Amino acid sequence: MEYLVFGSIILGFCIIAYSAYTATLENNK
Repeated sequence: MEYLVFGSIILGFCIIAYSAYTATLENNK
């Protein structure tokens, strides 16, 4: 079951990174 927790952490990190990336794009306009 460890892969489930590991996958959740990676998914959460991707969402946070994507949110930060889009936020910086908006600020650079």
